[in-house]
Amino acid sequence: MTLEKIQALQDDYNEWCALVPILEQSFAQWQRAGELAQRLARFYTTPEWLELHENFNQELDTQGNFSILSEDGLWNSLDEQRQRTMKLLKLAVKLLDSTAD
Repeated sequence: MTLEKIQALQDDYNEWCALVPILEQSFAQWQRAGELAQRLARFYTTPEWLELHENFNQELDTQGNFSILSEDGLWNSLDEQRQRTMKLLKLAVKLLDSTAD
């Protein structure tokens, strides 16, 4: 193997090592996002949410996001989170399968 090929592999390893701390941090972020999505999904399925959806008329600070009382906004956001999670799961399975060879 040539020095260039070995260096290219070393460069790959160096890049991977730099990504590991970012990946570790992303685990915590994924966990927190999942916890928040579960809490929001539970709220969305309560009679209280429906009552507020139909009758709440005060201003909320949405910080530019959909209102928690927006039926389509919350439903779509939860569905998008589910799709992202499935995409991550498929990637994890693919990566596990490729390292088993």
